[in-house]
Amino acid sequence: MTVDISFAVGHDSGACFFDHDTKQFKIIEIDKVLQRKFWRYDTSANYIKNERFFVEIIRDKAVEAGIDLSDVGTVLRGSMKQPDMVIPYFDNRPSQYWGHGALENLCRSLIEEVFNPKEVKFSIGHHRGHVSSTWHQSGFDKAYVLSVDGWGNDTAKGCAFWYIDPDRSGHIERILPDPAVFHSDSHIGGNYQRAGCSFTNKICKASDHDMDICGKIMGAAAFGSMSKKHQDIYKSSSNIHNNFFHTGEWEELIAFLKWYSKYKSYMMRLKERIRKVDLNWNNIFQLTRKTDMTEEEEFNNAWQIQNTFQTKFMKTVISLLPDIKEMNNNLIITGGTGLNVINNAALQDMLDINVFVAGNTNDVGLPFGHMMNHLRQEKVFNIRDKVDITYAGFEIWDKKDLSNHCSERPHRKVNIKDISKMLVEGETIGFINGGHEIGPRALGNRSILCNPSLPEMKDRINDIKKREKYRPFAPICRYEDATKHFDVDPKKMNPKKFQHMTIAARTRARSVDKMPAITHVDGSARLQTVTREQNSVVWDILTETSKFTKSGETLVLLNTSFNVRGKPTLNSFKEAFEVFDNSSLDHVVYWENGVGYDFYK
Repeated sequence: MTVDISFAVGHDSGACFFDHDTKQFKIIEIDKVLQRKFWRYDTSANYIKNERFFVEIIRDKAVEAGIDLSDVGTVLRGSMKQPDMVIPYFDNRPSQYWGHGALENLCRSLIEEVFNPKEVKFSIGHHRGHVSSTWHQSGFDKAYVLSVDGWGNDTAKGCAFWYIDPDRSGHIERILPDPAVFHSDSHIGGNYQRAGCSFTNKICKASDHDMDICGKIMGAAAFGSMSKKHQDIYKSSSNIHNNFFHTGEWEELIAFLKWYSKYKSYMMRLKERIRKVDLNWNNIFQLTRKTDMTEEEEFNNAWQIQNTFQTKFMKTVISLLPDIKEMNNNLIITGGTGLNVINNAALQDMLDINVFVAGNTNDVGLPFGHMMNHLRQEKVFNIRDKVDITYAGFEIWDKKDLSNHCSERPHRKVNIKDISKMLVEGETIGFINGGHEIGPRALGNRSILCNPSLPEMKDRINDIKKREKYRPFAPICRYEDATKHFDVDPKKMNPKKFQHMTIAARTRARSVDKMPAITHVDGSARLQTVTREQNSVVWDILTETSKFTKSGETLVLLNTSFNVRGKPTLNSFKEAFEVFDNSSLDHVVYWENGVGYDFYK
């Protein structure tokens, strides 16, 4: 039984395992193993020790979950630099300034020692990995693909355009953009994050990592409005970043890092890298910022950042997009900025096109993208093949402890109808089923579920998760019920469109009052639809709710990730019961082989 393995390193590190006998994929996200968001091994002086820790814990978790690693074929050690890459400083800067992971690959000898594979290879570049991953998850027969990230090792500006048409080519083909267009606007992903760090102090301080801020800006923006005071926020953020990437000057790199470093801990990590550089910080870059902004000012700033980002994103896409009718009006968005659900919806509506964004559009999807490229080369798959990895994660790590919890905690066995009845009656349920979702979105297998028609429900869930009150929650409904409650065009609906909670929709006016907990202040909702084929357990739970509602209608449920603020989605009983014991969550339900184990207080 030969198993191939692909790695992606950096933030959102992980590995993808492919069994050649069963043709099954399994994916490990290191964040969910360690319960630390955005962990990466190359951000300290101990990166060599951390690299070994990363590789060995991936191996141990795979073996613990039952993957046979006695016959490892190919290991893809991470991304390589591409011929069209234009980032010269990787070649002439001392490696210690960037850490071992700067080239996004692992040490060959370490891989050989730990896995004893038949061969070790580099994979494709960063953005091509994003494209490969999302394409095979889409339902499109052909499409243009836009990949936008903070950056990437196969593009100088963090943004690239591609097309995939199996009738014309069996490969992912890159469309080289006009450099003039990309010079000023292409770092839109990274600048969105940096502007958020600098101009939303209270929002930023409530975050455990600067990469968390982007999602919070989306939620806060709905409470703001146009403000002329910070019209140049985005420009201030982008100037030094674009100059740094344009010139590669070391002094500008230091200036950028100094400005960007929001937290003392990060500055401490930078200390050893920059301690020998004698520079006057105050004369390099000054960014005037009020530190005592009111909540209204912060929300207005969030609105400005979101809308500036959205405008620049639209300008870039529209400037570059060829005649999309050639690709049946299909556009795939991938890379980290694909998680901006407001942007995705606006682009879809403005251009009147079909948009697909995977739930693992961020770097979590890279191991799968690398693996699919390798398997296409080996003729195991071809460019037309589609693979759904929504729930390709591992079952909970401590599954073996179920019997211990059953002997120690009050519980009962329940069926689908029992679960539906509890939800209709207002109970909150932390639900665990099968493999975990790949990516940051909880899509029914590691979710907190509840009835959004109850007016107090949003506050209850915010209390359970210890989240900021301005942040919205998402609805989940059956695919066939979506048009009843949300303003979506039935002619353009398909089962993949809202499967991953990556495109915002408008709640219909008649449904807003019925679902106050999942309708944001601007009337939007981060909709997820589900078919029986995609997740039969969740679809059945939704269906059975109609037997307990007064109207006889099927409920739309509130669905949010089973975790607390600052933590990744959980994947163990231990973590689930920590939330359960320290919050007002009513139930933890573990579903296995047609039976629910309901732990209650």
